[in-house]
Parts: sequence; structure tokens; C-alpha cells
Amino acid sequence: MYTLNLDIADFMQNYWQKKPLLIKAGFKDFIDPISPDEIAGLAMEEEVTSRMVSLEDGKWEAKCGPFTEFDRLEEPGAAILVQAINHWHDPSAELANAFNFIPSWRFDDLMVSYSSDTGGVGPHIDRYCVFIIQGQGKRHWRVGAQDMDPQEFAANGALKHCEAFDAVIDTVLEPGDILYIPPYAPHEGYAVGEAINYSVGFRAQDQKELLSDFGDYLLQQDKEFIRYSDPKLQPRAEHGSIESGEVQGLTDIMTSLMADKSVMHDFLGRHYSESAHELDLLVPEGGYIADFAIVVDEIGMESYLRKVNGLKTLYFPEMPTSCFIDGERYDFDASIAASVQTLCNTTEQTAKELEVLMEDKVFGQLLIDWVNLGYWHFE
Repeated sequence: MYTLNLDIADFMQNYWQKKPLLIKAGFKDFIDPISPDEIAGLAMEEEVTSRMVSLEDGKWEAKCGPFTEFDRLEEPGAAILVQAINHWHDPSAELANAFNFIPSWRFDDLMVSYSSDTGGVGPHIDRYCVFIIQGQGKRHWRVGAQDMDPQEFAANGALKHCEAFDAVIDTVLEPGDILYIPPYAPHEGYAVGEAINYSVGFRAQDQKELLSDFGDYLLQQDKEFIRYSDPKLQPRAEHGSIESGEVQGLTDIMTSLMADKSVMHDFLGRHYSESAHELDLLVPEGGYIADFAIVVDEIGMESYLRKVNGLKTLYFPEMPTSCFIDGERYDFDASIAASVQTLCNTTEQTAKELEVLMEDKVFGQLLIDWVNLGYWHFE
């Protein structure tokens, strides 16, 4: 288990979304949860998103995985980056859990990178919050103040860089050090020798992205929506004009939809519970569990129930009889709402904790359904 050496209340009040922060020894006596060979192994898999970035003779190159050759990493100026490492590697998932003080709907993924000497991805700007944890080796980082109007350019088809910037943090990270970078703060980091870094990213969509995803959601709904109407329309000579009242009427039918909490809760719950990366779902060996007694037996064997890595389980306090798991909505009786919310808020349940929850057979049957889908599993 990784314990974050940070005054969380002070951090959230003074730094979150505001300014960068260097956290020396953020993880004391830090030990890497993953090795370079394991990183390379995951980068070979089709289901795993990976990139290799290199700089040679002043020219940047970026390639997308999966990879079969890693010779470039034996030379200076190269890095391999693997997304959503927390989905595929249990010890790395424990590292991501150290940041659970931030709501899970905001969490995107844990990315890991292995770099040869001087390897990096160049100066760039992210539009979301990220914590960068130094693993083995060292990395020299420069971070600038937030710039809400960044000047960027394409360094490569798969790589965007920003213009030169003045640094407010200029430091070399050592194992266990953490760098917090808020949105729109330019930054660049280069390995000093071979190095491993972990990036804990938090999702932040802009209006265009959210409205586009909301539109996709609406297209899937098999229901009638309010249609624009103008029963009091008067004849007018200005055939090509759209009057202010008509603009307001069109705006109103759109905003009234977004003001409908039943619509927005359903959209946001499905949208933010759906993972942006593949999940390593663990369907029970030998087929599906069909009997409530089997689950009780598992509890008796002193196993514990664990949520699959990367799975998002969300609920709204205003909707206590619904939850959202991996893009799907589940409705249930109010009597088991507290038990379901306990599952949503935790990553694992001990046998003793689970035995208390399983006293309600309605909850037990729902849990069996989720275990059969591979969302939770016994260990």
C-alpha cells in the first residue's frame, strides 16, 4: 500500500487547479511497482494503448503500439509510454489508489513511462491535472505557470509541443518525489540516465467534448423529445431573418433538456462510469456463479472481494436506488442502497465486511450478477 505524504486539505485549497507543486518524498522509501521488462511486455499487447517517442538529430518521432522491437530504447533520447497501467497490473493499481481523495469520476488513468537517458516527450501543455511520480532513476523537470492561451504546434503527427516558457519549478526528481501540474501549465521532463515515471491523470472535458458526447447519448434514446413550435408566429416581410424571440425559443428547448435532472444524471452516470481504456474483466473460472450459497461459501473460505482494476462505480446521492458501472445503469430497492454505495466507494471487501452485506439476499443476487460480468472477483 502506498501512503501519500501530503497535507491533502492544504493541497486542495491552495494548489488543486491553481498552481504547480513539488512534493519531495511524496512517497517515502518508494519502490517501483513495475519493472522495465513488464512495461515492455504490456506494450506488446493489442488491448493496451502505448506510444514510443524519440528525439534524434533535432527531429521528434512518435509511434503507436503494440510493439515487438525495443532496440530504440537502448539508445539515448527515447521513451515508451503505456496508458491505463492500473487496468492491467495489480501493484500499479495500488499506486493509483493513493489518490482516491479525488472523486473517481474525475480520474482518467495511470500512465507509466520508461525512458533512456535524455528521453522525454518534449515541452507540452495538458488540459487536465496530473501528478507525476518519480520511480527508479531521476528526471529533470521544468514547469511554468498556467497559461490559458497556450501557443502550440505539431512536433509530429502524434505529438504536440508548446513554445518556450519561463519555469516556476526547475528541479530533478528522485524516487518517491511527486510533481503536481495543474491544467494549462507548460512542462517538460528529460530522464537523467534510465528512468521510470508514473502519471496519474484526471479527466476534464471542455464544452465541445461534453456536448458531443451528450448528443451521442441522446441519439441512443428511444423516446420523443420536445420539438420547436411557434403557434403565435406572425407574417413578416423579412423572410431571411431569425428574430431574437425565436433564438430564445430554440435555446430554451435545448437548455430545458440539460436542466432535466433525470436526463443529465442518466447521461453523466453512464458517461463517466465508462472507461476510456479496455478493462481486464475477470469472469469466474469454469462459468457463471448461479447460486447465492456459492458466494457465502467463498466468504467462509476467508477470501475477499475485489473490484476489477480500473472499473468505475458511480452513484448520485439524489438517486439512491441507482448506480452506474462501466457505462451501464442498475436500479435496485432502497433497502440495499447503502450496501451498493459501499461497493461503489471501496476497492475491496474483507470476508467479514462482505458477510454483513450478504445478509440481504436481494443484495447478494445483485452482487452475483456483477461477479458474473467480471466486475468483482474473489481472491
